Amino acid sequence: EPANFNSPGQIAISGEVNAVHAAMEEARRIGAKKVVELVVSGALHSPLMQAAQEGLGKALDAAEIKDPSIPVYTNVNTEPTTSPAEIKDLLYKQLTFPVRWMEIIQNMIKYRISTMYEVGPGRVLCGLNRRIDRQAPCTPLGNCADLDSLEI
Repeated sequence: EPANFNSPGQIAISGEVNAVHAAMEEARRIGAKKVVELVVSGALHSPLMQAAQEGLGKALDAAEIKDPSIPVYTNVNTEPTTSPAEIKDLLYKQLTFPVRWMEIIQNMIKYRISTMYEVGPGRVLCGLNRRIDRQAPCTPLGNCADLDSLEI
C-alpha cells in the first residue's frame, strides 16, 4: 500500500514485510532511481493498522481536543479544519490512510501560509517542502534553544 506521498517522485509503501521487499525488488527492476528500506515499528498508514484503531479510538474518545487557534491540516483530507470532532475523526483515520504530505504543503501554499516550522531533530520535512515548491517557507527547529529563540 502507498503509505506516504512525500514529494514528486517520492512515495513510501507499507505492508507485510515480504510484500514490501517484493515491491522494492520490482521497483529496482523497473528502474526506480532510489529504493530505501525504512525500518519502522509497524505497517503504518495502511489497512494492516486496523487492529490498533480500537485502542486509538478509545484514547481519542477520552481526550479533550479544544478549538485550535489556527487551522489543522491532516493526512487524510489535506484540508484545514478547526473542528475538534473532525480532528478526532481524522486522527483516527490517519492510522490506516496514507500521509499526503505533498498535497498538504500544496494546500498550505494555496492558502498563503507564510511560515512553516519543522519541530524536532533533522530537516526531512523542510527538504521535502523544497522538492514540492522551492519557495515553500520552512524553518527547522531542532532543539530547545531553537524554540526559545523563536520570535512569533
